[in-house]
Amino acid sequence: MNDSRGVSELVGALILIAINLSVGAVMLQLYSKRTGLVASGILQASRLQERRMRQLFSLVHFYDDSSSGTCAFYLYSYGPEPVTLERVWVNETEVQPSLTDTYTGLPLENLTIPSGTLAKMVVSRPGEPHQLTLLTSLGAIYSWRLG
Repeated sequence: MNDSRGVSELVGALILIAINLSVGAVMLQLYSKRTGLVASGILQASRLQERRMRQLFSLVHFYDDSSSGTCAFYLYSYGPEPVTLERVWVNETEVQPSLTDTYTGLPLENLTIPSGTLAKMVVSRPGEPHQLTLLTSLGAIYSWRLG
């Protein structure tokens, strides 16, 4: 009887080792996938931030034409990354802009200001303009106080 008891204890120990190894392998796979997703997310966020930092533009001039009910803003893009406007607010009121290249007079497609371009942005005038806020397609926010 002692011989069979020794064998059954050995078989039981081997089964426990096999269960632990398989659970460990499954956990390792899950952890590897999760770590890969986190690393990928961090890399993607850093690349997006780098692109945001390369979007450089400034408000050069602004003209309020109260007789026509519009405001014109002159924006110069001087960074290596083109600037695509996603949303525009004047005095916390969202407005729909139209963009034209000031050198050629042609409209700029998709509200994108290429690098090295001075763009004229015309919006409807929501009262006396005091602040201009722009959100780019990369999530960067720019704001200027006017006056």
